[in-house]
Amino acid sequence: FKQESSESIPSSLVLYNRIGSAVVIGLTALMVVVFIGRGERLMTLARELAEAAEEREASEQLVTAVKRIADIGMWSFDYTQNDAIDWSDEVALIHGRPPGTKPSPAEAFEHYAPDDRRRLAEAIELAAATGDPFMEEARLELPDGTSKVILVLGKVILDAEGRRQRINGVVQDVTLWRDAESALSAQRRQYVQLVSAMPFIIWTANADGVVDFLNEAMVRYTGVPLEGLVGEGWARRVHPDDIERVWADWGEAIQQRKNYDTEFRLQNWAGEFRWHRVSAQPEFAADGSVLRWWGCAIDIHAVHVLRQKADEVARERDMVLESIADGVYTVDREWRFRYLNPAAETMLQRSAADLIGKVVWDEFPAEVGTEFYRVFHRAMENHTVEFITMHSPTLGREFDVVMSPSDGGLTVFFRDTTELRRLHEQLAHAQRLESIGRLTGGIAHDFNNLLTVVIGGAEAIAADAALTDDAREMAELVLEASLRGAELTRRLLAFARRQPLEPKPVDVGSQLMSILPIIKRTLGEAVTVETSLQPDLPLVTIDPGQLENALLNLAINARDAMPDGGVITLAAEKAVIDEDHAATFGDVFPGTYVVVSVTDTGTGIDADLIPRLFDPFFTTKRLGEGSGLGLPMVWGFAKQSGGHVTVSSEVGKGSTFRLYLPLAASDATAAGDADDQPALMTARSGTILLVEDDPLVQRFAMEHLKATGFQVVAASSGPAALTALEAMDRIDLLFTDVIMPGGMSGKDLAEAVLAARPGTPVLYTSGYTENVILHNGRIDDDVSLLQKPYTGAQLVRRVTEVLASAREVGDD
Repeated sequence: FKQESSESIPSSLVLYNRIGSAVVIGLTALMVVVFIGRGERLMTLARELAEAAEEREASEQLVTAVKRIADIGMWSFDYTQNDAIDWSDEVALIHGRPPGTKPSPAEAFEHYAPDDRRRLAEAIELAAATGDPFMEEARLELPDGTSKVILVLGKVILDAEGRRQRINGVVQDVTLWRDAESALSAQRRQYVQLVSAMPFIIWTANADGVVDFLNEAMVRYTGVPLEGLVGEGWARRVHPDDIERVWADWGEAIQQRKNYDTEFRLQNWAGEFRWHRVSAQPEFAADGSVLRWWGCAIDIHAVHVLRQKADEVARERDMVLESIADGVYTVDREWRFRYLNPAAETMLQRSAADLIGKVVWDEFPAEVGTEFYRVFHRAMENHTVEFITMHSPTLGREFDVVMSPSDGGLTVFFRDTTELRRLHEQLAHAQRLESIGRLTGGIAHDFNNLLTVVIGGAEAIAADAALTDDAREMAELVLEASLRGAELTRRLLAFARRQPLEPKPVDVGSQLMSILPIIKRTLGEAVTVETSLQPDLPLVTIDPGQLENALLNLAINARDAMPDGGVITLAAEKAVIDEDHAATFGDVFPGTYVVVSVTDTGTGIDADLIPRLFDPFFTTKRLGEGSGLGLPMVWGFAKQSGGHVTVSSEVGKGSTFRLYLPLAASDATAAGDADDQPALMTARSGTILLVEDDPLVQRFAMEHLKATGFQVVAASSGPAALTALEAMDRIDLLFTDVIMPGGMSGKDLAEAVLAARPGTPVLYTSGYTENVILHNGRIDDDVSLLQKPYTGAQLVRRVTEVLASAREVGDD
């Protein structure tokens, strides 16, 4: 209560009911203001005029007003009567008594808590002594077990001598308010405890963004008292590299009145900077203005570290994907491209920028309906990893493809295996060559030894003048068949690249023109042979005899492809093989070559047959019309010479075979045929050490050499030959087989003989050398070789050539 001066007497009473509604009551003698809110209860009772209390109109108005106000009533006590308290029905109900009762003071206060009765009595005594109003709260414990909290207000009226006349007052049931206040206080305590217990930082700021509250988590984290953090104190804990961005983002959020969300580093009590995610949102007033900001900061350092590691892994993954030779791309469940690495761009011949977001089947419609299309869909629909080896009609390449499903679609790994398959085919071909070579070599030595004897015998028989014509014809047939057998062996060795070559610098143009008459005679009049020779071609390093055989084979094949006749064109020109073509060809080096081609106007070759053309014994001719070794021999010759051979053909229009021949050294000169007949005639004498392990061949060779005028000492092995050499006064030639039993090869024997008799000429002979005297299939310039099988005439000529050459060197 506050006593007002007598000059100011209000004319109305403002009271509040339990729901907070205000009721204004007109007064003539009393002003009562009851204000209840946020835990404060105040009733101010103005000075009352005693005269107004007795006026009926005022009393009726007061009664009417009180009835309108819930849980509030008037009471009075007359000290002069000292009998009963006069209270309204509302006060009676508040005290748990029926309306109309007039209790004594003892009865009125019997249900008050003892402490409350004492405080109320003390308050009345104090009010009587000071003349001030009093206001106290008390708790009622009613007989029915309920309890109430009431607000008791009053004013002691004194007479002129200061004696107590009466007390006028008001009682209000404030139980609901106090319960609400208690609940609110409990909620506030819970809120404070909750905020304090939060493991993350909670903060608030005023409308201008000035931080005015931080919870205990910030204090614990930084080790700084709260007063050192509010305002801008918290900013001193932000990492120096982040603070400028933090202020900029915070200022933008305040200016635009939008949510604040950022990440920065905060220093903890130990000096460590840890990443936090800091966010806040504004609280708006009804008019849209910002009242304040509510925010929090969560330690995300572990997440940030994991994110950094994930980013590092992603970068490493991207580096791997960007650098690997395999193609990788991803598609979503609608078959749209989402990612392509550079290798995928190269292999698909499309850029990522062009494909991302587009549907696979729209961009590669030729794949729709293929096995690849079906497997692709199976992987997507069944969520299974699928593998397929496929040929892409769009790209014209072979691929190995792995499809790995994910929730978002498919990741496709693919590898261009076109070159790998070509290499596998080359390896298989090389292995096949090796097998054929081993097989051929296995039989060539013994077979050629036998053929040597058969050929020599047939030749000798056919030369006998005493033979009948029928016998001579039979001997000639045996000789022809033996020579064909020898040619068959040579072709097998040529295909397997085990045919000994004697490469020389050759002018291809001159070589072609020299064999042109032979080719024309062989092909017959139904075939027209034309030539197209580029002038001034560089020399090539090849075996000229093998080149003639290869061209003759190609020409015969071309003729057979033109059953009704036609035109064959022999051409020679210079060509360059670049690295890409060299890789396609296989074991061919990039560079300049002379290309010799044979083109016909025949029936052409089906594309499916071209890969098999150079396989041994493969032929498209009828049985008995070809051995199937002509083209393999050409292929083997080209490869063994360091070149290559290609085929292009179109059914119904003809074919072209091209031989790529390596160039000779720039200072080489073409080999010529010298007229050495006089030297050969004078060389048919001397002593020859013949070393041959096959007795039949040894006898055949010895008889022919003796018949020519040579003296011959024969041996069956290297050690036996060295023993024989010790007894020889003179040796003009060592004629030795290359491969012999006893652990000593012909080359080993030659080295031993040269050590004992320096300068002795050596002539080797063999049906299969097994690289004993060859280097990469080529005979060295200082090595002389007579290949088996040979005729007697070939034997004598080769022996005399070697002796003549040796004597010319000696004369020099």
